[in-house]
Amino acid sequence: RWIVEFKDVAHNGQSQVRETFQIILLDPAYYPTPTGDGEIIFQYQTVADGSSNTVGIEDYTETTGLLYLFNNIRSFTGARLTNGRVLRFTTIAPIIQLPWLYPIGLVISDSLAGNNNHIPEPGEGIQLVITLTNQGRVQADNVLVCLHNTDGNAMVIDSLVNFGTIPVSGQANNSNHPYFFIINSQPSDTILDFNLVISRNGYQTTHYLPIGLHGVPGIALRNSPSSLPNLECLPNPFSNQILIHFKAPSDAQNIILKIYDAAGRLVNSPKSLFNNQSFTWNGRDNLGRRLSSGVYFVTLTFEIKGEQRVLVKKVVFR
Repeated sequence: RWIVEFKDVAHNGQSQVRETFQIILLDPAYYPTPTGDGEIIFQYQTVADGSSNTVGIEDYTETTGLLYLFNNIRSFTGARLTNGRVLRFTTIAPIIQLPWLYPIGLVISDSLAGNNNHIPEPGEGIQLVITLTNQGRVQADNVLVCLHNTDGNAMVIDSLVNFGTIPVSGQANNSNHPYFFIINSQPSDTILDFNLVISRNGYQTTHYLPIGLHGVPGIALRNSPSSLPNLECLPNPFSNQILIHFKAPSDAQNIILKIYDAAGRLVNSPKSLFNNQSFTWNGRDNLGRRLSSGVYFVTLTFEIKGEQRVLVKKVVFR
């Protein structure tokens, strides 16, 4: 392996804001991967300001890359950049024996204690509905989710919700029991910082959940319920063909549907896609060759105002 350390690297135009981190390049001859590509590890010792970094990798042409973080914008499933955080870029598919629960959308309402314009503003009371998905390998029962405000600019009144049972590849929301919080003051960066703590029988995970004020975008989706993104794959499991139906918000751009095998290899990707469309997959790759039975992952990627979103469904080909 080859280790490169960057010590006390200053931000552009902010000499007092500095980070210390390492980039570790692993030789695939010693650390093998299914594709033969070497793994890359980013290891952060000190993160002074994780909201104004750009983190990712790109190839030698500088035209193809993988973006993890840009100006406080990242995927729903991405962890916040903090001291001690380690990022691993690999082609090894995850093996998840536990439930894998994470938020895929939210709906904000200020109709109860606000001006009913669906934009959170200081002084308003906000109802919050969150949709969770389970992309793990086992059903999640009695899912408890707690909402915490971490910047002191909001007071959460109703913070604990039981989401019930979420089956594998299933979804659940708290529309019958919305979270409720009051915005006490205006944060300096116009973003309210929340943590969403998801627990179930010994399993626990925490997701950073920013909510923008005055229409400033955070990470999460803030659309009406009818415009929440959706990705359905039926029947699942399948033997001959599967209908993949997807719907992204009306302002979504650069919609891309891809299918990967369990080793993380891209096997199929339709050329031209439009919103609210169906695609029938017959279990063959882009060259028309029939694939072997097993687990595959359908991913829907799209952008809203320059922010990338990803939905994933696991399907079983028999």
